[in-house]
Amino acid sequence: MTRRVAFGFTLIELIAVLAIFALVSVMALQALTGAIRQRSAMTRIDDEAATLARALVMLRRDFDAAVPIAFHPPQSDPEPALAPQPEAGRVALSIGGHPQLPGEPGAGLARVIWRHDPVERTLTRQVWPVLNPARGDLIGPERVILDGIAGLEFEPRGEWPEREQNLSSLPEGFEVSIATDRYGTLDLVVAR
Repeated sequence: MTRRVAFGFTLIELIAVLAIFALVSVMALQALTGAIRQRSAMTRIDDEAATLARALVMLRRDFDAAVPIAFHPPQSDPEPALAPQPEAGRVALSIGGHPQLPGEPGAGLARVIWRHDPVERTLTRQVWPVLNPARGDLIGPERVILDGIAGLEFEPRGEWPEREQNLSSLPEGFEVSIATDRYGTLDLVVAR
């Protein structure tokens, strides 16, 4: 009697191959899931960093553009070119180079108000498009620039001799500190 030689795989060999294939597939799926999760986390962090960078650039640009011109609100006494109100978490300043659409009144001068809202924990920016507004409704909306803000502090730097006598005077420089929940305290120093 002759023995037949079996060709192919046995059942045990097929089960072993399928088990190895399943194990490799699970490992590949976990690696892919981890990469997707990491990508979404990195995208979120990148978006937060971009928002912070835009806010700091906007703040620096406003303080770089500060002009020594008093602000004359409607139906009120003139305010200094730079009016910090630390107890209110607010800094208001007159700026030059404010963009305007053709046909809009004004000379590119504006009043910018930066304010920290301790309840909402936000940093907001509001703009008067002119320094001598005729009506109170000309002020722009208060826009949220940053979330997660614990505080806003302003400190004039250098000489500011005419502070009390001249509403149009400005210090030689400014230091603005923003206390954030995520990044700690961020200091911005601007010299004129």
